[in-house]
Amino acid sequence: MSDRMPSAAIAPLRPFSRVSPLRLWALAAHTFTQILRMKTLYFLIVFALILIVFGYVMPPPPAGSDLSSFGGEQELRLLKSVSLGAMSWFTAILAIAGTAMLLPRDVDDRTLYTILCKPVPRFEYLLGKLGGVILLLALSLLVMDLACCAVLHLKQSSLAAQEIRFWENRGELTPERTTQINDLYHRYGLNWNFQSAVLGVFLQAIVLAALSLLISTFATSTLFTIMAGLALLIIGQGQELARDYIFKDLLGTTATAQHIIAVTLALLLPDLRQFNVIDEVVAGTTIPAWFLWRMTGIAILYLAFYQILSWFVFSDKEL
Repeated sequence: MSDRMPSAAIAPLRPFSRVSPLRLWALAAHTFTQILRMKTLYFLIVFALILIVFGYVMPPPPAGSDLSSFGGEQELRLLKSVSLGAMSWFTAILAIAGTAMLLPRDVDDRTLYTILCKPVPRFEYLLGKLGGVILLLALSLLVMDLACCAVLHLKQSSLAAQEIRFWENRGELTPERTTQINDLYHRYGLNWNFQSAVLGVFLQAIVLAALSLLISTFATSTLFTIMAGLALLIIGQGQELARDYIFKDLLGTTATAQHIIAVTLALLLPDLRQFNVIDEVVAGTTIPAWFLWRMTGIAILYLAFYQILSWFVFSDKEL
């Protein structure tokens, strides 16, 4: 007998073992179209209505008063707070709900089996799905950002012109006062610092999308994934308070134990407050560049961690 193993017994090498950028783009584009068909654009319509209501239905500043002290500044801050808050919650819900429906729908439509038998590595499939969600979140956030900037700019210009006319009618308008008014409304109105809050909203949304994708790899239903994602969204906003409670009231532990618990909680339950700079932006505080880089780095670490966990779970899942 020959010592050589028959060629039929040798398992063929699995093709496409490397991640292909073209296949990733195809998966992301398909996912983008798939979520669009779920009528997610209704989120943008609701957001536009909120902007219109708070941009033009809010009560005007008190007549005959110093608008910079009693009206205009507060109105701009309120408009920014409501707009950014609505933007944050809409993108978070869109990230959770849109991602939760992807795997179950692919299974129901048998699209998943068609893709994986190409063969496409499961890690690449998950990465393409996440890429499509991130693409949709970026586009949706861009539309909301443009709408918000337009409304905020119009409101800022209107209030500044109104206050200038007020001092002009009193005969007390000076170049110094005009400069002061413009600087004030620029600080509390539309400026590049506003985009720092938008970046934080985007980073929070993509972290929630990656976490929802992880949950959907082992969840038994879409409803469970959505409810778990919403619960983690709420927990993530208050994780810092929870850590303080555990450290102070329950443990009274050493610094090493506190560090271990903090890292464990931060990995399993993302601390979403790290991406929330809305209050600072509304208050007119300039967000430094190093903090924005820090936020971005933390989001990338979360994405990598949840993506690897999703791959481990999904690779052993029977389909």
